[in-house]
Amino acid sequence: MKRFLLPFLMAALMPVIFSCKKDNSDGSLTYVYIGTAEAENVTPTSAKLMSNIRFGNISGGKMDLCFYYSEKEFDRYMLDDSAVKRTKFASFDVGDGKFGITVEGLKPNTTYYYMPYLTVKGISLFDVLMDFTTQNYCVTQDATDVDFTSATLNAMTVLSQEEIAQCVFVFEYTDLDFEQNAQTTERVIPDGDGKLSFNLTGLKSGTTYWFRAVVIRNGHREYADNECSFKTN
Repeated sequence: MKRFLLPFLMAALMPVIFSCKKDNSDGSLTYVYIGTAEAENVTPTSAKLMSNIRFGNISGGKMDLCFYYSEKEFDRYMLDDSAVKRTKFASFDVGDGKFGITVEGLKPNTTYYYMPYLTVKGISLFDVLMDFTTQNYCVTQDATDVDFTSATLNAMTVLSQEEIAQCVFVFEYTDLDFEQNAQTTERVIPDGDGKLSFNLTGLKSGTTYWFRAVVIRNGHREYADNECSFKTN
């Protein structure tokens, strides 16, 4: 009985690797591997979906890559589900490396699942799901025009002009910690592109400050996902 169960237990414990090998007509071995990689350049409304691809003993040419993605978890048998979207195929030169495709029109502060789909020389491969979460409605950006006692605080919102009209935008800043020592700027009005800027004065020279953008909607404060810092001269 133990001898019968052992192969199945070993198979269950082995990591999943999606690859393909085949013998070419000339006797050479073709090896292709694709792995899902962590998404890059994630913003409130876009992200670059990434994959790791490796080849062995294969001649040059083109490979076609796309990604399936959705707000809900899925597998390779659910690709016809209307909730699962697919990027257009992009062609790359055959070779090892990281390859990605940028998707637009995502929802802010939302988790997405994705998997790559590769076709090359008659071989088609998937890999497992990975996920990422888009940034919030407001993103804090680096300070500019930093001087001895002043700096310009910056942020960007992806809210529409109609939504902006229903919100109040401010910055919180501190040279200690946000929980007990945060100070709030005056109200900031985003420009037509959703950029927020506030010229902060009266700072201490040679001091590191932290700041973050805040959106007040219906009486609730929504903080940007990230905080930024700068040091006065």
